[in-house]
Amino acid sequence: MASLASRHIVLFGCGYVGSALAVALRDGGARVTALTRNPARVEELRARGCAVVSADLASDNWHALVAGPVSAFVNTVSASDPTPAGYRRSYVDGTRSILAWAERLPQPPATAVYTSSTGVY
Repeated sequence: MASLASRHIVLFGCGYVGSALAVALRDGGARVTALTRNPARVEELRARGCAVVSADLASDNWHALVAGPVSAFVNTVSASDPTPAGYRRSYVDGTRSILAWAERLPQPPATAVYTSSTGVY
């Protein structure tokens, strides 16, 4: 595997999957910036060496706080609440916000990853 030491990876959404990935990437030597709306995750991720931005992904107020160059980004968000509006805000509006942010970077990230999970009961 290539060294992560020169990589800046941005994680959007730091629940179970996003937090575990952020820590693994950081432990692997990457520079990690994590965006989360979960106040409990902020200190946890900072203690592990990640730069953390606490913000609502669907807004654009975080754009200036996550600067390039960025090697890759990973979107691991979950719904802000289990309603159609909550899903729309996280998945549709959040993705639009990420794309608007990426378009403003001096160089686009080489890799974009989107994760999703669905529970069926």
